[in-house]
Amino acid sequence: MSKFSGEDHRLAENEATWIDQAAGTPLQELSADALRVLASWYFDWQKRHAYTAKYYQQYGEGGRAVFVAERLAILAAVMGEEAFGALATAKHTEWVQACARTDAALRALAPCVTCGRSPDLWAEMDKSPLCGKCRSGKREDDEDDDWLL
Repeated sequence: MSKFSGEDHRLAENEATWIDQAAGTPLQELSADALRVLASWYFDWQKRHAYTAKYYQQYGEGGRAVFVAERLAILAAVMGEEAFGALATAKHTEWVQACARTDAALRALAPCVTCGRSPDLWAEMDKSPLCGKCRSGKREDDEDDDWLL
């Protein structure tokens, strides 16, 4: 198995399955539609990653995030500024709308029964009446964290 980098200008094995093309195909030989599918997949990955961080406070996959950013930079060069920019704008609009829907849903939830803060999505999934900080036992007004040790 060959090593693949986000800076590679060829189609990776997993990408090939998304657009029904042969792995190793130069990106410059792909149709505009195929390039759009690839870039959309990477934009969607970025947005899922950011959404998880924003609403679930779950972070990770830093190496993958770098790979995705590199891949999007290559796709931007291959697609051209106009096509890539239009897609980036559309994906950003989707992101803003998704966050607005989630923010509205969070505002509609009952506040934490302990501190009155807005709950997070974990609390909603768990059907917990507590916000994440109260559920974990750590509150902003805690001055001494020695009890955590």
